[in-house]
Amino acid sequence: DRVARHIEMFSYFIDANRPELFHKLINDIFIHSIKKHDYVQAGLSLELLANTYSWDPNDYLPSAQYPPLPEQSSFERKEYLYKEAARNFSRGLKLEKALSVYKDLIKAYDEINYDLNGLAFVHDQISQIYTEMQSIDRLVPTYFKVSFMGYGFPLALRNKIFIFEGLPFEHISSMHNRLLKVYHGSTIVNTQEETDQLLAKTKMGKFINVVTVEPQLELSEEYISRTKNSLINNRVRLYVENRDLRTFRNSRRLPGSKSMTDLWVEEYTLSLIHISEPTRHSLI
Repeated sequence: DRVARHIEMFSYFIDANRPELFHKLINDIFIHSIKKHDYVQAGLSLELLANTYSWDPNDYLPSAQYPPLPEQSSFERKEYLYKEAARNFSRGLKLEKALSVYKDLIKAYDEINYDLNGLAFVHDQISQIYTEMQSIDRLVPTYFKVSFMGYGFPLALRNKIFIFEGLPFEHISSMHNRLLKVYHGSTIVNTQEETDQLLAKTKMGKFINVVTVEPQLELSEEYISRTKNSLINNRVRLYVENRDLRTFRNSRRLPGSKSMTDLWVEEYTLSLIHISEPTRHSLI
């Protein structure tokens, strides 16, 4: 969360035409992440840095200090940063994210500078990732919908809802403890009714509501049929069900029911509008 705040604070350097200061900050985050062996955050830092450049193969950029890069075109610099980002995503076992970056490179090679060697390299890396997916055991993270309410939070968080990617099999009480350590003085709100009231009418203080959510998947009928018949192994299922996660859902039982015959359930569907970092995603 601190990393996200730093990026938001210093992003104005881009608008102020001082990109070198912003690049230094992102490079510092990258180095810090590598030292902590947080390869996913390192990959995200490099991807963010790469996105400050265009896919222009004909311009000229002077050498850069943060990170150290030679004189090259915007295309070459962005290409290098994308490759390094994908490599770190692979090291952090965020294989779906690595695939996404490599597919962006394929599009650039295929539509902008027609680099056959680049296409060969990227397809080779993609082949290796698909092979790894068949042999590496990975655990599925738990996802939480987190609502921040109250004037005690800054505008970047106040009355906003996010999806947090938690640890595999993480209990909601663990997420409560983690959030309370970061946002000191906050109060956990346990009911949706109180959460709705606080979102509609902001109060003084800091209030947090946490709800477990599940990814909403758009799967083909053939995939569903094969899954029911156990024709798809767990590693393939993990890949299919973790690509481009942008929709989540949760449901709650409405009060007043006395038996199964008058049971009513309210279901929420949450759609991502922006992905800001590996552990927190903003929602509409």
